[in-house]
Amino acid sequence: AGNVERPADLILVAPATANTVGKIAAGIDDTPVTTFVTTGMGQGLPLVLVPAMHLSMYDHPLVRENLAKLGRLGVTILMPRLEEGKAKIATEEEILQAVIERLFAVKPPFAQPDWEGKTVLVTAGRTAEPLDTVRTLSNNSSGRMAVALAQAALERGAKVLLVAGKLAVAIPQGAEVFVADTAQAMYETCQRLLTTRSVTVMLAAAAVGDWQVENPAPYKVPADHKWTLTLVPTLKIIDQVKTWSPATFLCAFRAQTGLTSEQLGQDAVQRLRKARADLIAANDTGKPGTGFEALDNAFQVWGTEGLVADLPREDKRGIADKLLDIILKRL
Repeated sequence: AGNVERPADLILVAPATANTVGKIAAGIDDTPVTTFVTTGMGQGLPLVLVPAMHLSMYDHPLVRENLAKLGRLGVTILMPRLEEGKAKIATEEEILQAVIERLFAVKPPFAQPDWEGKTVLVTAGRTAEPLDTVRTLSNNSSGRMAVALAQAALERGAKVLLVAGKLAVAIPQGAEVFVADTAQAMYETCQRLLTTRSVTVMLAAAAVGDWQVENPAPYKVPADHKWTLTLVPTLKIIDQVKTWSPATFLCAFRAQTGLTSEQLGQDAVQRLRKARADLIAANDTGKPGTGFEALDNAFQVWGTEGLVADLPREDKRGIADKLLDIILKRL
């Protein structure tokens, strides 16, 4: 046991139940799956986990902590699709993409780890506000831009705290992960981290919902019923960052649609001032090829002194490194 004649390149566990996740996190190998994983991890093989279980199990604090623990150990974890009261397995396309990215990831050619010694807090993905026990109010953010930022910071030597909402991409290995699916949960998690940790830079890249339902239904509302909802504004995380941690460098993100380039800049400056941010990266998500779910992005980057950079369309990892370069010069 523990030796293989033809070594594997990667271990994929799909689906990974709450039981399997717990055993892997605890180093227990009493099933064929967990024995393969224990042996593989001991040999240094990369591991990709694809959780799937009932939503009540996925929401258990110890299950979340086990997933976060494995993420800190370098395991790639695909976020499940939360639908119909279940944490459903990621799609075949998402699993294939995660495996390819893990197998063929290319390290950036940085001669020096220029972010070493710095702690970066990244908010990622989208929040989802419950309407009833199975439906939510959300948006189309994939989390790809935020994950690219987190990955770039990790590979450049930073310690990364990743506050993750719902993601359509894999969690980067090496990040310390905190799951926060709602605006309130993300607000409270960021508050706790910014008041208890020494955070050098916060990259507020999550698409946090602007409204939540005042009184979510405690049951699944029948599909043939009329339904009137009252929405109330959510708490704005970026408006509190400088109160919680004045020394933290804050880079906010602003997504708009249908604005001219000049209007986008004006809107970004107003939001920068309101949040007392150090930088803000603004983009038009309505432009083809640079929206929430796209592989590319483009930003206007504004500081207190005016326009800092106008970054043209590029893949999100390339944009991430350019943003980190801009921020590093200002620390």
